Amino acid sequence: MVTGPRVANARAVYKEFWIENAAVRVENAEDLARRLQPLLLDPDGARQQAERARQLVAAGRGALDKTLTHLTAYLPLNSAGSAPEAVREDGA
Repeated sequence: MVTGPRVANARAVYKEFWIENAAVRVENAEDLARRLQPLLLDPDGARQQAERARQLVAAGRGALDKTLTHLTAYLPLNSAGSAPEAVREDGA
């Protein structure tokens, strides 16, 4: 995975990918060419990087549900005596 410098919407996630060598961050076109060359010349290394990225994605799956489970204790109860259901914008 190759990312650009503007990742403010998910900086914490990208930072973990960079630390674990699951992604490469580039600053500009010249940097992109310089950082892509090793990936193209070493397909096994590129596959290993991709596998690290897949593992990080798998480890992060379910984060929303886990967060909601922990927050439910702090939500007010509805008239039925249970916490209100969360509404997901993505329709999931």
